[in-house]
Amino acid sequence: MIHHTKLIVPDCPIDTAFCTPEPYLSIASDDTTKAYFDRNGYCYRIETVKGILSESDEFAISFDNSGNAFLTRAIADNHTILPLKRNALNNFQTNGKQLSDNNANYGFADFDNNIMVFAKSPLGMDFGESRIYSSSDYNSSLNSADIIQFDALPLDGYWISQPCIACSGDVILFASNHDTSYGGTDIVMSVKMPNGKFSAPVNIGRNINTDCDELTPFIDPKGNFILFSSNGRDNVGGYDLFKSDLAPDFCSQIKSGNRNFDALFGQAVNLGKPINTIHDEIAPMIYSHKDSALYYSSNQNVKDFKKQVFNIWVKFKVNDYTAPDAFYHEEAEISEAQTKDTAMKSPDIIEPPKPEILVKKEIIVKGKVFDAHTNILLDSVMMVLRKVPYEQPEQLLFTDKSGAYNMKLLTETEYEITAQKYGYYFDTKRLIIGNNDEVQEMNFYLPQSGAIRVNFPLDEYLNPYKHTLDSNGNQTLRTWQEELDLVAENILLAPDKIDKVILVGHTDDIGTDEYNMQLGQRRVEFIIEQLVKRQVPRNILIGRSAGEREQLTRRYNENIDTYRKRLRRVIIDKFYK
Repeated sequence: MIHHTKLIVPDCPIDTAFCTPEPYLSIASDDTTKAYFDRNGYCYRIETVKGILSESDEFAISFDNSGNAFLTRAIADNHTILPLKRNALNNFQTNGKQLSDNNANYGFADFDNNIMVFAKSPLGMDFGESRIYSSSDYNSSLNSADIIQFDALPLDGYWISQPCIACSGDVILFASNHDTSYGGTDIVMSVKMPNGKFSAPVNIGRNINTDCDELTPFIDPKGNFILFSSNGRDNVGGYDLFKSDLAPDFCSQIKSGNRNFDALFGQAVNLGKPINTIHDEIAPMIYSHKDSALYYSSNQNVKDFKKQVFNIWVKFKVNDYTAPDAFYHEEAEISEAQTKDTAMKSPDIIEPPKPEILVKKEIIVKGKVFDAHTNILLDSVMMVLRKVPYEQPEQLLFTDKSGAYNMKLLTETEYEITAQKYGYYFDTKRLIIGNNDEVQEMNFYLPQSGAIRVNFPLDEYLNPYKHTLDSNGNQTLRTWQEELDLVAENILLAPDKIDKVILVGHTDDIGTDEYNMQLGQRRVEFIIEQLVKRQVPRNILIGRSAGEREQLTRRYNENIDTYRKRLRRVIIDKFYK
């Protein structure tokens, strides 16, 4: 089982959740087999949707209230929305017309009351530039769509995408790494206010969200349940599709102010095999007029395709059984013989199958290490390999005279490689190599100087943000504890050669100067104690507070909350003798 997968979709956020889902062990009568048809007079088919099947990524299909279909597809470097003509439940076609221009990525459309909502981000975007838009004139063009305003949501530094609109347009759910996230991306909800804006997004609770990633929410047209994708529950593998029943009168309860999400959303249940596979399933969608047809996107293998991409799949009801075609679901979990043998048994006494075992391969990763300023190759650089979550080193070696290294890694395993050398700051990379991936050379570049940031919430000095922030205020992959581990490791390469390590505590502009000087000093003292716990000699650690007196320059159009988050920091810099 792939424990944690990086899903590649437009403007996807940095993956921050280091989590391990449980293996999916349940089993139910397979409703796609000949034996099932013989017993019931009907069965279901699971297959790729014909007419739009291609070796380009198709991330989502959606339907408006009139039954018109729309496809999110990757065309070259651009993600776009294409209108479709429906020939049958399992057959669509497109004339190639795009509703969107080529200057941005568009996708993950949803509809309610003849309004389309969709995600949009500029090409070559920085993280956090994805936004949600709405359009009532979507059949002609999306270029004049309106951005949806959310109350008290900073536009910089947060990823928001994959919207689902419900309750006659008054409720929007979407995926985000918002501050209320339990980890990774969660599904959050916003309700339309009297002024036409939407309320501040709120996390919809643990019945849906986990410490891993939740994506692509969809509320069925009748308002009975929500479907979504997650890689943090009892997963067959990668991202799976899940269902949660909604409370009766869900919309009226939401509009009346009920925020008891444990009562509004039932405990999520895996849709099971054979819908979910060891690959990724995302973007579930039900055709409004045909509740028996479930559409979703999956990157499982398709026969004769040269590469593994996301394609649209459909599960639909048939009244006459025919043998599955070449594109039928690639992983039939229950043979007809098994189904016949267990047909008369109660599902409660069927023995669960053994968990699927992912066979990992050993692979070589190699590269070189350079001086980041001069581009000179560096020998004797210490290369440390760790598994993620952060563990003790798996391998420790040094670059040769030509600055080269090579390491043995297992596929389908998340690793971190760190390069360290006396007189330099470190460089570090995280990676997961798939069984079918081609490994390229991975090079490292060590700066001779630099600074490490640990940022804090408002008025806090004992509880930094869980993950460190980059210079733009965006969340990175590494926790503050891991960052300090690397800082300490770097200092301890040659502590006798270091003259001093300077730590400066900063605050935002809220509060008095006197209070902020004290707060900055407390933040510095906290970080010093953390480094001492990591065996850094106290005598080389020198701390001071700048309070609010040495503020960073606020960027043009930077949200005030993001700016203040960047200000609340401790900077660590080291100086050699």
